[in-house]
Amino acid sequence: MTPRSPSATPRLHWTPPQLARPPNNPNVRFRSLVAVSLGGNGTISRVVNDRGVPANSGTNVAYLVAYP
Repeated sequence: MTPRSPSATPRLHWTPPQLARPPNNPNVRFRSLVAVSLGGNGTISRVVNDRGVPANSGTNVAYLVAYP
């Protein structure tokens, strides 16, 4: 059997809708969060639920000061 070359290996791109998806509850709180798209591969659409900006190849790091 001939081994596959690295260029022939399929790449998996996963785009999670958010970094964390906690329950929508006033007792759940987050402070000083950061989401990082390592190497700019893939996209994290939001940091927590519907809050925060995307982390992707254009902006590798997304910060969220507080949730909610």
